[in-house]
Amino acid sequence: PLLLEVQVTRFLEERMCTADGSEAVVKPAHLSNGEGVMCVRAIKPEQVASTVQSLEAGLTKWMATRASEHESEALRSLKPGYLAQPKYRATIGFKAPLELRVLTLFGKARVGTWWFGVDHPQRNAWLTRQAAPGATELSEADQWEALHEHPGQNPGFEKAVALFAHHMPEMALAAEHLAQAVGAPMLRADFFVGSTAWGVRLNEVAYGSGIEYRRRH
Repeated sequence: PLLLEVQVTRFLEERMCTADGSEAVVKPAHLSNGEGVMCVRAIKPEQVASTVQSLEAGLTKWMATRASEHESEALRSLKPGYLAQPKYRATIGFKAPLELRVLTLFGKARVGTWWFGVDHPQRNAWLTRQAAPGATELSEADQWEALHEHPGQNPGFEKAVALFAHHMPEMALAAEHLAQAVGAPMLRADFFVGSTAWGVRLNEVAYGSGIEYRRRH
């Protein structure tokens, strides 16, 4: 507890006592689906003590929480821990960052998924890989086709899909390098997109997930 208090205090004093309105996200490395994620805003020096108390209480609670039984063995085997990073803000005004899940199979990116879940199927979108005309192998010349069932009339949604499509070659290449480096036959790499300050950023990696994948044919 004392070491945790020291680390939290140092983080707040060094990173969050700023006048620029910076925000940070503090999230667990051993959980998923947003469990235990906390947002920290810039504070004044006189607010450090109370913020330490609040943040430490949350960290203690979630550090004692294990991943649920339906999660992968790899996730459930992780030692509980936390990391902090600047809050990613996209230029398009969604509450959550624009995040695309890029799936690689045997070292090649196949599809990117913008996932809202089964409760909002019209918002889910996929970027599927289309081999270049006449090509017999996947290459950087391939095209990425956007698929979704959104009825339209939502400029934010359309801009987000266009932004994903614009950065898809870059994300696909990064995901492939990562999958090949670790030797994973199947790997999901999740990227944040849309910040003018941070650009495309890798958020997390996973073996896969129970989300739906689609292609036109």
